[in-house]
Amino acid sequence: MQNDFRKIIIYSGIALGFLGLGLIAYLGYFNRYFADDWCYAADFKTLGLLGTLEGYAFRVSYASNRFSLTLFSGLMHPFSITGVQMMTGLGVFLWLVGIYLSLANLDSYVSAFSFRAVRLLVSVLFLYYVLYLAPHPYQNLHWRAGFMPYTAPLIFWTFLTAIFTRQLKTRQVRAGQFPLIFLFAFFGAGFSEAANAFFVASMLLVLGVSLYGKRRGGLWGQLLLPGAAIGAAGAGLALVVLVMSPAIPLRLVSYRAPTEFLALPFLVASLGVDFFEYFVKSFPIPTFVLLAAGGGLAYLFVKEQNGIRLATRLKHMAILIGCAYLLIAASQAPSAYIEHGPPEARGLFPARFILIGTLLSVGWTAGAYLKSAFHRNYAVAIAVLTVGIFYAYTARSILIVSDRVEIYSQRAEIWDERDAKIIADRDRGITVVEVAGIDSLPVGGMRDFKSEPGDWINECAAVYYEVDAILVAGPE
Repeated sequence: MQNDFRKIIIYSGIALGFLGLGLIAYLGYFNRYFADDWCYAADFKTLGLLGTLEGYAFRVSYASNRFSLTLFSGLMHPFSITGVQMMTGLGVFLWLVGIYLSLANLDSYVSAFSFRAVRLLVSVLFLYYVLYLAPHPYQNLHWRAGFMPYTAPLIFWTFLTAIFTRQLKTRQVRAGQFPLIFLFAFFGAGFSEAANAFFVASMLLVLGVSLYGKRRGGLWGQLLLPGAAIGAAGAGLALVVLVMSPAIPLRLVSYRAPTEFLALPFLVASLGVDFFEYFVKSFPIPTFVLLAAGGGLAYLFVKEQNGIRLATRLKHMAILIGCAYLLIAASQAPSAYIEHGPPEARGLFPARFILIGTLLSVGWTAGAYLKSAFHRNYAVAIAVLTVGIFYAYTARSILIVSDRVEIYSQRAEIWDERDAKIIADRDRGITVVEVAGIDSLPVGGMRDFKSEPGDWINECAAVYYEVDAILVAGPE
């Protein structure tokens, strides 16, 4: 009877998580081209993929040095708008697969969960909250030029993690996995400077921990060390490719002088602290809910591990928080160097991803200890109540996300009408087209066509539509 009750909790949580993920994937149906998308689309259409990739040396209308961004956007281009409509749903699916495989491999290695279905429960709820708490939901999830640089790398990173945890599960290293590790690290780190900093830092962290584990005689250190070295090499090569682009000096002429190298480590360290402080102060309820959810789920579904002292658990928490801080700070290093401060909201997605995982993990570690130290019936009831509140909060958040359907669908409808008008005017021989702008305020800011026909977005869109100029009347 008790197991049946626990299974009800597991499968109701899985259903709730899938409902939230499905809604976010559905919102992807309303994805369209905006801002940088027009310049990429114009180049893909006129130059082809290889020609656009050659812009690595001289293009300044978008981040042409980000080779993975250009490559994967180009692979999506033949599908036109259908490609960007598929992007969010496909990304959610692949990300969930990567997280689940990583968690399942890790669970097989340490045998932590009392039910296998808990792997899926934790995976779907973790991913849902990562997406729900995205720093800029529209740009991170529904704009191709924002999704690719900051979200796609995290998907690559989870599959890289799945390979590493697979080695732990099977307790053997296969040379056939090395090319995959290199490719995931190289292309994942090539989407953006922030992604590269995140990959380089995480690979060096795994490399350092593996060396420590190997010296202590741990099998896990021996298993992870070769792959970590290859991953670090792949991310390092991507860094070289990113920074060696001749187009970078051309793009940086409008920036002030970069942060001095001696001051950079202190600035990066302070940005890491600021991020923690900002999140806790700005999102106190999600912070508490994620910690409590991790604890409640662990108390209900972790296997009892008697004999693990409180000091050991606290040590594990400290290590988790320390590693998270290093990755969060490192992911902001490029913006600290170039912009003397934190990145724009969309650029904080890697940091937010790590922090949400850390909150759940710290709560889980606390819940696992409490289960071994205070296993009482009333404590089980408290854990059930905690998870119930977590589910209720999750349901409320899904309702909040559902409010976006009307906003996104309205924007897509206006976009489609405008697209049809431009094509119709062009076919009638009209080469200077006047259209309505699309208000960016409802989605937190997204550059659209401007009233000045010489604006770079207008010019790229004009090339894409094969007209001389696009003029805008109405909101911008």
